[in-house]
Amino acid sequence: MSKDTLIVHREQFDALLELKTLDDVRAILLAMLEYGMDGQPPDIPAHLQFGWVGFRHVIDYDNAKYASVVEKRRAAALKRWQSNADNANASISKQSNADDANASISKQSNALDTDTDTDTDTDTDKENELSLCSAIDQLIELYPRVEYPEIARRELALAVTRKAQSMGLNKLLAFQMIRGKTELFIKAKSSLPKNQQRFIPDAARWFRDGGYDADPKHWVLMTETVDPRNPETWQNDGE
Repeated sequence: MSKDTLIVHREQFDALLELKTLDDVRAILLAMLEYGMDGQPPDIPAHLQFGWVGFRHVIDYDNAKYASVVEKRRAAALKRWQSNADNANASISKQSNADDANASISKQSNALDTDTDTDTDTDTDKENELSLCSAIDQLIELYPRVEYPEIARRELALAVTRKAQSMGLNKLLAFQMIRGKTELFIKAKSSLPKNQQRFIPDAARWFRDGGYDADPKHWVLMTETVDPRNPETWQNDGE
């Protein structure tokens, strides 16, 4: 879907400031414009692939929300038009005075506008809640170590609420940020040998402790003697 505008959120701007070179900033900005406005998969340099995931999830959320709003407005307009046409035909058939019929149609149209807006807001809230619950279930299924699924879902939902409140975001956007970092964590851990994957924290603990806010360079454990509770035993990719 082609668009004429692209929303840049504060957290995206902060992430751009953390890039090392202007060339990296330019590459991400061009990718955001190409992907966000035209829907074309951008050509991202290999060293920026991990960072691009977070940007892409936010753009996907914005585009899905935009498409939903457009569709709801189209449906509401069609409903109002059909209702006005039906009311007009009924009024004209019963009344000989065209002015009275037009006045009646105008009053009915105003009432329909108010009812439609209220219904649309309520429907949107319900759809957002269902969408968030489904997304939480999907992310828990992706996580490599889940000892108690129900507790993990609850802790993830609480983490989303905390993130949304602390950053002034809605819950769906806060979830997108957590999901982006969690998917990077899962990808980093999936490359480890089986005997080192025992250091992966349980999903409930990961979301409760805010593991998604940690520096990704600490997510690769290089030896079997690493203690995940002791940062001094961690090794980075470059070490």
